Amino acid sequence: MTGTPPRGAGPTAGGGAAVFAQIDWAAPWLAPYA
Repeated sequence: MTGTPPRGAGPTAGGGAAVFAQIDWAAPWLAPYA
């Protein structure tokens, strides 16, 4: 998962909501590796 998210906010930029949104769409991809 490389590249810039649609919102343009990375894990270190933006508020907790932006990070939560990233986790929300990434969860289905990360679940098998959790």
